[in-house]
Amino acid sequence: MESRSEYLDAYVELPEEIRKAGLMLNRQVTDFAGGNIDFMSGTIPHITLYMGLFPERETASVKCELAKIAAATPPFQVSLRCIESAREGYLFWNADIETALRRLHEMVVTALSPLRRGMIRDKYLAGLNDFSEDERRNIREHGFPWVFQQFRPHLTIGCIEEKKVAATAALLGRPCASGSVTAMALGMVGERGVVLSACDIFRLSGRT
Repeated sequence: MESRSEYLDAYVELPEEIRKAGLMLNRQVTDFAGGNIDFMSGTIPHITLYMGLFPERETASVKCELAKIAAATPPFQVSLRCIESAREGYLFWNADIETALRRLHEMVVTALSPLRRGMIRDKYLAGLNDFSEDERRNIREHGFPWVFQQFRPHLTIGCIEEKKVAATAALLGRPCASGSVTAMALGMVGERGVVLSACDIFRLSGRT
């Protein structure tokens, strides 16, 4: 099912002050608890807007849609605060769901989901029972569990053994950082949802 396809992530390119803080948090996580996500290895810190499995032939259309959205979207502020312990040992640094961020997410999902041509990752199909009813519906309709009402924007700062999560989260405390989002990007996705490389950057150039 996943032959001749690309697993792509449309994501917020982080403001410099948030990126630096995220790198420091990830360093704390890896130094204290190890894990499977290490930004020093070259993966890209990011806030996912939408991930999807796309036929290779639709990649150019995906980029075209993102370029149109970016041209119509003004830069906006984003703030991150509070560490969340998620399932499977993930540690998230949660973003406030500002109106502008939610609107950008909704535009991206609406534009890109049809370009999947119904493709869904085998991983999600095989594990449907691990998701809530709303998440299963999102998987069937959009190929990704966390869209629209289930959208929870965050920067993933670690993926560690579950027995180490509580102590690691306590170590990190309640970090806060804010900055202006001026671009989004499209990247190739690897294991654990990491972005391996940026294919294209799309500058937000809409007027306020």
